Amino acid sequence: MQTVSPILFHKTSFAMGAPTFEDLPSDAQIEIAIAGRSNAGKSTLINNLTRQNKLARVSQTPGKTREMNLFHLYLKDRNEAIARLVDLPGYGYAKVSKSMKSSWQAELGHYLLERENLKILIVILDSRMPITELDAMLIDMASKRGLQQIFIFNKIDKLNQSEKAKCHAMAQKLVYETPNSSYIVYSSPKNIGRELLTEKISASLHHHAQKSEQDT
Repeated sequence: MQTVSPILFHKTSFAMGAPTFEDLPSDAQIEIAIAGRSNAGKSTLINNLTRQNKLARVSQTPGKTREMNLFHLYLKDRNEAIARLVDLPGYGYAKVSKSMKSSWQAELGHYLLERENLKILIVILDSRMPITELDAMLIDMASKRGLQQIFIFNKIDKLNQSEKAKCHAMAQKLVYETPNSSYIVYSSPKNIGRELLTEKISASLHHHAQKSEQDT
C-alpha cells in the first residue's frame, strides 16, 4: 500500500485574493475550498488547521471577508505548492446590504458550479445551530457537481453531552443524505478534530491528484 505524504499545514502561505471568479488563477492546480456562514468560525478553524494564528484574519465583524483568499499547500516531500486552500467569503450575515449579499452569493455559486480546479469542499457548520436554508443550498450545489464534501460541526466544545448526541445524529443524517460526504466534530480551542481533518485532507488530495494524473 502506497504511503500518503502528509500536507505540511504549518507551511501554508497566502497566495492571493480574488474578488471575482474571473480573478482566479487559470492553472490546473487542485483546490480545496472552505465555506460557511459568517459566524461559524471559519477563519479561526483555518488558523487552527494551519497552526498559524494570523494566516486567516479573524474579524470581530462577521461578513467582512469580501473576496476569495487563496493559500498554497505543500507536501512533505515536495518543495513546490501542490494544491490551494480557498477561503470563500462567509454567507448569510444580516447586516450586509442586499446588493452586496446577492453579489457574494452569485460569486460563490459561480465558483462551486463552474470551477474545474475545485475537488473538495469543506463546509463549516456551527454545531449549536440547525442547518440553515443557505447551508442546504450550498451543500446541494456541491452535490450536483459531485464534489467530495467534508462537514465540520464546529464549536463542539460548547455543547453538553446531550447536545453532542443530537449534533452527531444531525451530522449522520446529513452524511446519509449527501453522496460522497463525511463529517468531523471540531473545536479550535481544544484542538478536537484537527488531526482527523489533517489526515482526511491529505488522503483526499492524494486520491484526487492520482485521478488527475490518470485522466491526463
